Amino acid sequence: MKRSSTIRKISLEKTKVVLLKAPYEKTVSGSLGASQGPQAISEMLSYQVEEWDYLLKRNTGKEVEIIEKDVSVSKLKPEEAIAKVKQNTFFILSRGKLPVILGGEHSVSLGAVLAAREIFGDLTVVQIDAHADLRDDNSDYEEKRGKISKYSHGCVMRRIYEAGCGIVQVGIRSMSPEEYNFIVEHKLEKNIFYAPIKKSFKEIISRCLTDKVYLTIDVDGFDPSVMPATGTPEPGGISWEWGLQFFEKLFSQKEIVGFDIVEVAPRKGDSRTEFAAAKLLYHLIGLKYFGRHRIRRDEN
Repeated sequence: MKRSSTIRKISLEKTKVVLLKAPYEKTVSGSLGASQGPQAISEMLSYQVEEWDYLLKRNTGKEVEIIEKDVSVSKLKPEEAIAKVKQNTFFILSRGKLPVILGGEHSVSLGAVLAAREIFGDLTVVQIDAHADLRDDNSDYEEKRGKISKYSHGCVMRRIYEAGCGIVQVGIRSMSPEEYNFIVEHKLEKNIFYAPIKKSFKEIISRCLTDKVYLTIDVDGFDPSVMPATGTPEPGGISWEWGLQFFEKLFSQKEIVGFDIVEVAPRKGDSRTEFAAAKLLYHLIGLKYFGRHRIRRDEN
C-alpha cells in the first residue's frame, strides 16, 4: 500500500499529536520483542491503516497533524528510561500537544503519567491490562539480583498510585498474592474490573474521580484473538468491540490528556497485533478531537 500522509514531517509548533516511540524492554518477564513494537506500530499506521475512520466519518490524519519522535532509551536503566520519557512527555504537554507513547514495555508509561501529574495536578489513570502491575518490585520472579527493580513493568501501577494518581483497572485477570494484599490494604477492589467485565461503562467511568484522565493500554488487556503478539498473554480479555465502545464513552465524558499503547512484541509472519494497535491509536486520536461531536453509528 502507498505510504499515507498520516505521520507528517512538520515542526512541533504546527502539530497537535506527538507519537513518542520508546522501545524499552529491560525488565520484561515473558517473551522478548517489545522494543520492536513502536516501529512496527508506526509502519502499520503509515502503510496499512486506512485514513478514513468509518466510525467517526472523518479523515483524522488530514484534519489532525501527527508527528513522531524517537526516544533513545534502549540502553538505559529502568529509572533512567522513565525519567527520559517523563522529560519528553513534559515538553510535549507544556506546549499544548497530545502525547501518545508507544512502548516498549509497560514501565515507560510511568514517565508519561508523572509528567501529566506534574502539569495537571489531580489525575486518574485508566489501565487496560491483563495484569494488575501492582508489585513493589520484581524480586518474586527475577533471578538475577542486579536486575531487581522497583521500576519493572510489573510495578508500574503501584508507582503511579504512590505518585498520588487515582487508578481504574480494566480487564484484569492475573495478579500475585502480594498484589491482592496491596489491593485489600488500600481498598482498591472497587476500582478493579476483572475480565469478563460485568459492570456497565457508566460504573467503570464513575470511578474516575477527576475530569482529566490518562489512558494506558497494555495490549494483553485484549483477548489474545485480537492482540496475540505480546510478552505475557493471558486467556480471556476484552473484545475489540467492547473496547471501542468503552473508549467512545470514556473520551466523550473525560478529558484525555495523553495515552499510550505498550507491550506489542511483533512476531514474524503475523502482523495482527501491530496492525490492531495502530488502528486503535488512530481511532483514539479521532475520538480525542471529534468524539464529542461524532456522527452516531448505526447500532445494527
